[in-house]
Amino acid sequence: FIYPVTDGRFEQVQVFYYLMKSMNWFDEQFHFHLPYQIEAQTAVGYPEKTNTAFYYQGKIRLGDGDGEAYSQIPLDPSIVIHESIHAII
Repeated sequence: FIYPVTDGRFEQVQVFYYLMKSMNWFDEQFHFHLPYQIEAQTAVGYPEKTNTAFYYQGKIRLGDGDGEAYSQIPLDPSIVIHESIHAII
């Protein structure tokens, strides 16, 4: 899974890495396992640039950012992990 940073698949790999780390942390700290797998979608709103980042019904949807307030949302672990915690809560 080695992709150039400019390749959209790079963002997807990073998102799944952050999700894996988040879920592993909850497992190690609290012995908590989600009873389902979280799905994630990147480039939501494409070709428009959106600041979308939300969790709904087992799926995280992330836009790329508008380049002003946010940029490269899928590469920000704090946003991805925040959305993953909605699955737990």
